[in-house]
Amino acid sequence: MAKTYIQPGRVLTVPAPTGGALSGAPLLIGSLFGVAQHDAAQGQDLEILTEEVVELPKATPLAIDLGDRLFWNTGDGVLDKTAPAQLCVGVAVLPAASADATVRVKLGAVTPAGT
Repeated sequence: MAKTYIQPGRVLTVPAPTGGALSGAPLLIGSLFGVAQHDAAQGQDLEILTEEVVELPKATPLAIDLGDRLFWNTGDGVLDKTAPAQLCVGVAVLPAASADATVRVKLGAVTPAGT
């Protein structure tokens, strides 16, 4: 193992953001996106899942197709397909109808814009 190796990156331990975090909550800390794995008060150690498939809230009405890039809309606290000023956090692994409240997303499967 390389001397520079620290840990796998699937789950990271970070300080909980302002206001703390609840288990299962999607979080954007700077450009780091993950899902809280347990409750934590502000500043406490918090494990966040940064890879794998999770089910998260999505914008409604918005239809999502398999393979669509998904962006975190910080203002609304949902995933959508709009890129301007938003962070691409993953790719849809199942389609979601416009009336659906959630979508399954592969976290960390980020495709650069324009490809």
